[in-house]
Amino acid sequence: MTTSKETDEKKAPTEQSQNKNTPRQLSPLPGYGGRQATRKPHQRPLYQLSIGLIDTYNAINSHYYAQKRKKKDQAPWDDENWDYKITPGDILSDRYVIKHRIGKGSFGQVVKCFDKETETEVAVKIIKSKRQFMVQAQTEITLLQELGQNPENTPMFVSMLHHFSFKNHQCIVFEMMHCNLYELLRNTNFKGVSLNLIRKFARQLLRALASLNSANVIHCDLKPENILLCHPRKSAIKVIDFGSACKRTQKLYTYIQSRFYRAPEVLLSNSYDCEIDMWSLGCVLVEMHTGEPLFAGKSSHDQLGKIIEVLGMPPKIMINRAPSKIRGAMFENIGEEDNYRLRPLQRSCVSVVPRGRRLSAILGRDVGGPGGRRRLEPGHGQSEYALFIDLLEKMLAYEPEKRINPVGALNHPFLSVSAIKHNAPTSSKPDEAQKKILSSSKSQRSDMNIDTSQARPKSAGA
Repeated sequence: MTTSKETDEKKAPTEQSQNKNTPRQLSPLPGYGGRQATRKPHQRPLYQLSIGLIDTYNAINSHYYAQKRKKKDQAPWDDENWDYKITPGDILSDRYVIKHRIGKGSFGQVVKCFDKETETEVAVKIIKSKRQFMVQAQTEITLLQELGQNPENTPMFVSMLHHFSFKNHQCIVFEMMHCNLYELLRNTNFKGVSLNLIRKFARQLLRALASLNSANVIHCDLKPENILLCHPRKSAIKVIDFGSACKRTQKLYTYIQSRFYRAPEVLLSNSYDCEIDMWSLGCVLVEMHTGEPLFAGKSSHDQLGKIIEVLGMPPKIMINRAPSKIRGAMFENIGEEDNYRLRPLQRSCVSVVPRGRRLSAILGRDVGGPGGRRRLEPGHGQSEYALFIDLLEKMLAYEPEKRINPVGALNHPFLSVSAIKHNAPTSSKPDEAQKKILSSSKSQRSDMNIDTSQARPKSAGA
């Protein structure tokens, strides 16, 4: 006769064996509306290690040999990303003594050097040793040489002093400058600068765009990081980084511009021209006043959604010009033919409300500036903001042919001489508030370029 304890012991293995045979229930994953996450059949490990075994081995081999080939082709003075290994004290081309690195990007890196020949400090851009970057560097050199032939361009664009090849790296030598406009924003704790300083920046940048237009050059990457102060206590600026630039008749790429500043025709894969730089400038001016990017999308789809929230839906003609794959991924037909709306982002049921945000609210037209921070400052009344918004709407017109050109923008009432005289002194020096900002940025750093990879959201440049 068995006891109850023995009975429980006998039952225990039975229950364990039942548990082993019972499929384990997966708890619903968050973000999937209570549904269980599933793989596609060809992505399942069992498939990849049976039916798809050959493809699996091919993928492993291709990755292995690619890495082996990369190590074999890589020079000992390069790192795994094809960048030159920077060592302070090294001498480039028997002339430029490296001090330290001051910037890094997809192109390569920028180092601060001492020029033994001129006994001055310079910034040297060292391009990655990969062929595609070397080819683009040659385009940059050609454009900088062409722009440098016109003396009127000297105040607008960074000056290229020299270029040479060093250990299979193309190097470009530039004049040393101060911090970029993103660094300036950081020194305001991202509260932005006054409309007075916005005017001064805008006029200089519009002259630069006018010069580029006359030379048939598209910059393709205008953003705060690529606009540098010439001096810590003055408002003079220069445009840098022509690594993505091209001639209007020699466009090499369709995927251009940093995302926050990317024009809608580029997002929709329409043809583009010099007007994309005007769009970027409009975005830059808003950001410099508010302290935040106007359109901060996390993807191309989200970027277009941010634009639609402020400016409404793009014209149907632009949507119809987009490749069917992009049009189908971003838009859906509603009701009539060619009547579109933006598809909700994946895993989101929230639809974008066209014109749900207004420039007037973003800039704080009726409350004394962004967050009411400029309420008591002269030159920040409703009339000044109304003019600024009018200029921005013309800069941010959807259709490129309707976008204001640089000469037209320079003649806009917001930037007219009378407006500047009425609101602020006409000297090149900033007002007292900006002096404090620029002075603080001087105490932190005074290099040509700043590595903002830690401060700037990664999506800004993707």
